[in-house]
Amino acid sequence: MENYHYFWKIFSSREEPINSLTPFVARAEKKFMEAMKKYVAWNFKYEMPHSHDYFNKLNEQLITALPKDIPFTNGLSKVCYYFVMSFDDTSQF
Repeated sequence: MENYHYFWKIFSSREEPINSLTPFVARAEKKFMEAMKKYVAWNFKYEMPHSHDYFNKLNEQLITALPKDIPFTNGLSKVCYYFVMSFDDTSQF
């Protein structure tokens, strides 16, 4: 991951780009972004397993049920409900 980041940052920030390296710079950026997403997902699961499980369960419920039917916990039901419903264009508050 570090090599992709280094190559992308060094050669994409040049004032005069090297035309022969342009496709490789784009590929390095893409590979770096993919690796970063995987790292962040792994780190979130490793550092906060309970939060990871909660959001996975919430995601599964959002696929199968309406947001207003999902029981949120810890007294955040109103906040979570409005957050989830903010992505729904048909909701009216």
